[in-house]
Amino acid sequence: MLTMNASPPSRPRAGVPDHFWFGSDKYHHAATLRRTLEQLYQQPVSGTLWTTEVLSAVSEVSISEIQRAFDPGPDLVERKTYERLLYALETDEESRQVCLRIHALLSSQLQQRGAPPDDIAQITTAAEFQQALAKLAEQAGLSLRDLAMKMRGHDSAHAWARSALSAYVTGQKLPDQNKKEHLRTLLVVLCKATGRAPEDAEHYLDAWQGLHARPQHRVPGGNTSPLVQLGRDRQDRQLGPPPAEQDRPSPEPVSLTGIGLFLLIATAIMAGLLLLVGIVLSF
Repeated sequence: MLTMNASPPSRPRAGVPDHFWFGSDKYHHAATLRRTLEQLYQQPVSGTLWTTEVLSAVSEVSISEIQRAFDPGPDLVERKTYERLLYALETDEESRQVCLRIHALLSSQLQQRGAPPDDIAQITTAAEFQQALAKLAEQAGLSLRDLAMKMRGHDSAHAWARSALSAYVTGQKLPDQNKKEHLRTLLVVLCKATGRAPEDAEHYLDAWQGLHARPQHRVPGGNTSPLVQLGRDRQDRQLGPPPAEQDRPSPEPVSLTGIGLFLLIATAIMAGLLLLVGIVLSF
C-alpha cells in the first residue's frame, strides 16, 4: 500500500528547510503518510476519477487543507481532516490505521494548525481570492501609503510600493507566483489591522498557493466520479431520453382484408397463365 506512481495534489515543499527534518523520525513518518495518501488517491478502490476539486467537494475539506494533508511539515492538519479524507477515499481499515497512527506520532513532532475559517476555506478560484483580498483590505481601512509603510516595517525586503499595491487590494490582479513572500507580508499586515488571528495570514496564503496547481489523476478503466455522474444524471433528466429511446408511434397493422384480396388476385393471375399455356400446347 505504500508505493506511488505520480505526484499527488500536494503543495510545494520549497519552504521547508532541510535542517527541519534532522534529528528525528518525523521525515520518515511524513513520507510514509504522504505515500499512503498518494496510493489511495491514484488507485482508489472504486476507480473514481479524482481531482482536488472533486475530493474537496466529497470530503468537505478545503483544497488548501487537502494539499497540506498530503504534504505534512512543518505543520500538521487536524486528525478530523484526515478522517474526512480517508472516508471520502474509501480507505481500507489497514491504510486508515496506518495514517491515523502516523498522525499521532507526528502530532508530537510538528506544529498543529487548525482548519481555516469558513470564509477562507471557501476560496477555490482566482476571482474569489481577489475578492477576499480586496474585502480584507477594505476592512483594514488603511490608505495605500500607510499600507506600504507597514509592509516595509514588517519586512522591508518583501514589501510592495504604493503604486503596485493598488491592483492587489482592489481585486484587479492576482499576485504572481514569484511574489509569495510579498503576499505573506501584505496578509500579515492586513490580518493584524483587521484583528484576525495571526495564523489566518497563512491560511490565506495556502488558499492562494492552491490556485496555481490543480493536478488530476485518472485510473485507467476507472469509473466516473460521483460528482461527474451526478451532473450527467441531472442533465439526462432535463433533456429526457435520447431520440433512439423516445416513444414512437406504432406502425399501422396490416389489414387482413388487404392480404386476402392480394392472394385472390395473385391466384386469378396464375390460373389465367396456366389456361393460356394449356391452349398454346393444344395447338
